[in-house]
Amino acid sequence: MRFYPRSLRLLIGLSLSFTPMLRAGEGQADAREQCRILMSGHYLSYLNDLDVLKNNLTSTSETVFGMKAKRKLAAKQLSALQNKHEAQNTPAAELDEDLLGLRYQMETTDDEIRDGEARIVTVKDQIAAKEKGFKAYKEALKPVFEAINAKIVNQGAYPIRLEYRHPCSKYQQLCALPPPQSKALFILSKQLDEAIACEHYANMRE
Repeated sequence: MRFYPRSLRLLIGLSLSFTPMLRAGEGQADAREQCRILMSGHYLSYLNDLDVLKNNLTSTSETVFGMKAKRKLAAKQLSALQNKHEAQNTPAAELDEDLLGLRYQMETTDDEIRDGEARIVTVKDQIAAKEKGFKAYKEALKPVFEAINAKIVNQGAYPIRLEYRHPCSKYQQLCALPPPQSKALFILSKQLDEAIACEHYANMRE
C-alpha cells in the first residue's frame, strides 16, 4: 500500500536583494507578504511531513498485523501436516511439497515481520523528532506570527494561515516590525531554505 502525501502547492516568486538596513517603503513592497508565505509554507511542511509519517506508520503496522495473522495460519497448517506425517511415520526424504513450502513461507514471513517491526520503531522515532522540531518552531513563531483558521481553503489544503501579530495601518502598504519582533523574525529566517525575503523585512526600520 503506497501513500501519496497531500500536495502542498506554494508559488513563491522572489527577486529581492538583501540590504543590511532598509527604511519602510524602500525596496520590494511585498517583502512582508512574501515572508509570511515562506513561514506559512514551512509551517505547513511540518504538518505534511507528520501526516506522511503517521500514514506510513499506520500502513506498516497494518501490514505487520496481516503478516502475523498469515504466519499464525501457516503454523496451524504446518502442525496439522506434521501430525499427519508423524502418524504415517513418513521418512524425512519423502516429506511432501506442502510441508516444505509451509516451512519456507513461515521463515520468509518471520523475516518480513522483523523488517516491519524495525521499520515501525524507525518511523516512531522520526515522528517524535518531527513533532519536537515542530513544537520548537511554533514557539519561535509566537513573538511574530499567530496561526489562525483560514477562511478560504483549497481542496486538500490545511485550514491554517499565519498572520503577523503586528499589523500595518490601513494607510500603509508596508510597515516595519517592532525591534523585538524584527530580531525574532531574523532568527526565524535561518530555518528557511529561501530566507532573503524575511531577512529583508526583518531589517526594515521606520
